[in-house]
Amino acid sequence: MRILSLVLAILALVGTSAIAIAQSPLTLTFLPGRNGTQAGTVTLADTGAQTKVTIAVASGGAGISQPAHIHVGACPGVGAVAFPLTLVVDGKSETTVNASLATLRGSQYAINIHKSASEAAVYTACANIPAAAASLPRTGGLPIGLVGVIGAAIAGMGFAFRRRA
Repeated sequence: MRILSLVLAILALVGTSAIAIAQSPLTLTFLPGRNGTQAGTVTLADTGAQTKVTIAVASGGAGISQPAHIHVGACPGVGAVAFPLTLVVDGKSETTVNASLATLRGSQYAINIHKSASEAAVYTACANIPAAAASLPRTGGLPIGLVGVIGAAIAGMGFAFRRRA
């Protein structure tokens, strides 16, 4: 029974590792904005139906609050604001937006930081959210998780029948 439990545990780990890899955060480097350079990164972490957006950039100045948004379009000529983000203060911002990472990667979006609220037309940093890689065509094979479950069931039955004999 211990061997069966061990086999099932290993199969569960293998089957869920692909899911964990698919949900890893996406970190982007900010490109120079249209009007300046503010170096840093933005990390997008999928939380299911929402995405956690974490900005870490060089400070825009002590006590300066900088507006940041997810815009439709690409750098440097971004379009309308799709999702407002929490103000960047001392180079830091964290926001959870009501869109999955798959949604954000399904169309062209860019994350933009502005110099200040009064100078919103001045862009200091911009990062394009890359489109998701196209999935490979279905080949007709069984999903790996299902193969693992079937294999575990067969191994368990073999073990049980061997013990009875």
